[in-house]
Amino acid sequence: MKKFSKLIASVAALVMGLSVSLTALAAPSPSTTTTNSGNGGFDVSAYITKDHTDVPASAVGEDIWAEARAAAKQFFGDDAQVIKVFSLTYNLTEATDITVVTSALNPGQNIAILHKKADGTWENLRMVSLVNGEATATYTSLSPVAIVVKGKISPKTGVTIAVTGLLSLVALFGAAVCFKKFKA
Repeated sequence: MKKFSKLIASVAALVMGLSVSLTALAAPSPSTTTTNSGNGGFDVSAYITKDHTDVPASAVGEDIWAEARAAAKQFFGDDAQVIKVFSLTYNLTEATDITVVTSALNPGQNIAILHKKADGTWENLRMVSLVNGEATATYTSLSPVAIVVKGKISPKTGVTIAVTGLLSLVALFGAAVCFKKFKA
């Protein structure tokens, strides 16, 4: 009977230890790809913040993506990742706050918006706000725009940590050794 209760206690301890190492079911992290997904995956819209006038947004070619990646690295270093590049078309007569809406924007991201000026250079725009997938910045002209995540992107949620399971097994083995020495 004693051996059976020791076996049950050991199995229960093992199950409890391994259950700690299992991941919680969570929503997948949004993709932060750095390639153009084409018009089929284009999900950018924009509007003038003050009066909600639509600003047409369109996809750009891979050459603009490459320029945006180079500009992001120049401004923010090797950790910067371009997550969206698109072109905005509207006739601006003065500095205007424009809100960009896309599923690529997520809470907690440290983002910047880069804009390609008429002379071909890129500038870092002044961010006004980033709320609920909407980034507002002040534009003086429109042309290709890149959304950049500064620094490292957080890992996906729900990633299994195998170390916890391994530590649970080591702890269980240590407890068995200590228990055996205590009995002797």
